[in-house]
Amino acid sequence: MVIVLDLGGGRRERPVIANAGEERRFTVGQIEPLNGTSLIAIEIAAVDASGSISKGYGSDQRNLLLLDRSSGRSRRVLPDNSRRIQNLRYLPDGSSAAAGMDGAGNIAGTTKPPRKPVRFVMFELSDPAHSEKGLDLMVLTVSAGEPAAVLQGIDGVDHLEMLDDEHATVIVRQKGQLRFKVLDLPAHRVTEDHPIDIG
Repeated sequence: MVIVLDLGGGRRERPVIANAGEERRFTVGQIEPLNGTSLIAIEIAAVDASGSISKGYGSDQRNLLLLDRSSGRSRRVLPDNSRRIQNLRYLPDGSSAAAGMDGAGNIAGTTKPPRKPVRFVMFELSDPAHSEKGLDLMVLTVSAGEPAAVLQGIDGVDHLEMLDDEHATVIVRQKGQLRFKVLDLPAHRVTEDHPIDIG
């Protein structure tokens, strides 16, 4: 019998990876298969000089690699690691997937989740060197393509829900206002935009 105890509170130090030509150092964060695809998502985080993840544990994600399990090929979602990814979400097909799901297809708050394929990756993107510009809400269609900004200069996303197979509703903070928007995910565009009056 083998018993393994992890007394580190679930936190594992990962080895530091240095890329040629980059002054910053990075490490591999969470790794998970994307349900219904042949892809594995690998989060890349920045580390400080001591080798610890910058800005607190797990909070300085800089890129996402999508590794194809069948071919071994990988692609970076962003061209470099200079910007910061926040609130990464894997979105499935279908309207029953409120608030997104993890890469394994588990919907938050359910005990026996339906397994739906991950079709879109959505995340907030910031530039630490230009924080005054706010966040860009990025969408990537998993099967192909590059991520594109569907919203720019927002302060944050407070709610996200799939409306149907290709549309999501979001409540965002933007320029001091709370706004409700409907997003066409494959087309990377806003189809409805309404202010929310909170008094």
